[in-house]
Amino acid sequence: MKRKVIQLADTTQSITIPRTWALFNNLQKGEFVEVEEHGNLLLVRADRENNSEIEIDLTDLTKDLSWRYLVTSYRKGAKTINIKFRDKRELKIIQDLVKDLLGMVIVKQDKNKLIMKDMFSNSKADIDDSLKKIFALLIDLSKDSFEAIKNNDKLSIENIPYQDFNINKFANLSVRLLNVFGYRERNKTNSIYKIISVLEEIGDEYRRLSLVYSRLGNKVSRNTLDCFEMVNNLLLNYHDLYYNFGREEAKQFYKYAGDALEKIKESYEKGNSTDVQILSSLDTILHLIKNLAEENMVVNL
Repeated sequence: MKRKVIQLADTTQSITIPRTWALFNNLQKGEFVEVEEHGNLLLVRADRENNSEIEIDLTDLTKDLSWRYLVTSYRKGAKTINIKFRDKRELKIIQDLVKDLLGMVIVKQDKNKLIMKDMFSNSKADIDDSLKKIFALLIDLSKDSFEAIKNNDKLSIENIPYQDFNINKFANLSVRLLNVFGYRERNKTNSIYKIISVLEEIGDEYRRLSLVYSRLGNKVSRNTLDCFEMVNNLLLNYHDLYYNFGREEAKQFYKYAGDALEKIKESYEKGNSTDVQILSSLDTILHLIKNLAEENMVVNL
């Protein structure tokens, strides 16, 4: 809808707020709204606490599907989630899953229903801090995966999925914050969302890689380990590129990515079945990191 700009004084212009929006947000005369400038965009937000509620029915659902309902409600930014369930078995599943939703706690429970609330403060949490945590956890995961497979350290390999779960927690929190507050530079919100999502995918791929190795159990070749190191270094290079983007840095990143891809292609023919599976995952991780770099250009150009 269009609104006409009204000149009130020499230095003051105004527009009217749509009546339907004011009614929906229960705005009264004299109340304040938050106004944010984003280039040619102007964001107007009701200056009040987020009290959004969602009700979900998890009766007769698998654990996987129950999780998807829960995490979707969480990512959307609901302040309160009302959950229906059938019996103690389903309640136990819900209680286990809630632990992975940072800031959410069960505040009330009866025979077939429980209420989960966000206990974070209503002030805007820092998405950039959460993103730094995802980077740190993912880099640790990449190094630990490499060392565990290099040394055939079965105990460390078994711990890899738990490291990935921690990445998922912060990724879900970051998406929730984006949905509730947006990004400080509004025109970059979609790109930041994609970057967070792809970082989460990379963590998932490292987890799959470790599970494949755990299942097959054959010692991997030196060629495969060299490819592993190159892909891990590419992740470190992307981290540096994200925080210090520049033309020369981008050129060096893409050259190294090309060298790593050639090394992976050459190694496919030299390895055993375990090598091939590991190389396939490394190939996927490499292309995901390149996708991140492309989105980084959208943010910086």
